[in-house]
Parts: sequence; structure tokens; C-alpha cells
Amino acid sequence: MNNKTYYILAINYGDGYGVEFGSYTLNDVLEEKYSILNSFDGREAYPLTKTIKTTDNQPAINAAINKLNEVK
Repeated sequence: MNNKTYYILAINYGDGYGVEFGSYTLNDVLEEKYSILNSFDGREAYPLTKTIKTTDNQPAINAAINKLNEVK
């Protein structure tokens, strides 16, 4: 099995990170991130965002999100 690089936009709206968007192209993920952030009009706080790189299999994606949500 040959897993491809996969980019994820993870967003935390206050209750932990979750996958908001994913793509094989980093630019697609960044465009989605800026589109979401531009939708906030100043009355709401910006959500916390992370752009992460993983492979395109669900266990790897889940592990990456779980790592973001670990309490340190």
C-alpha cells in the first residue's frame, strides 16, 4: 500500500480539534482556511486552526487529530 501525502485543515471551535477540510494539495487547504477565517466578521473570535500533513489513510488522520487534542 502506497499512501499519499494528505493535508488537513483542523479547526478547534472550543471543544477540541476536528477535521474541517482535507486535500492532496496544500494550496487547497490554505484557501479553505482563509475562506473560513474571512467569514468571521469581528463579532466572533477566530477559531484555532492547524494545517497538518499526514497520509491519506483514516488511522493516520485520526492519530494526527488525536495528537492535536492531547492535554499537555
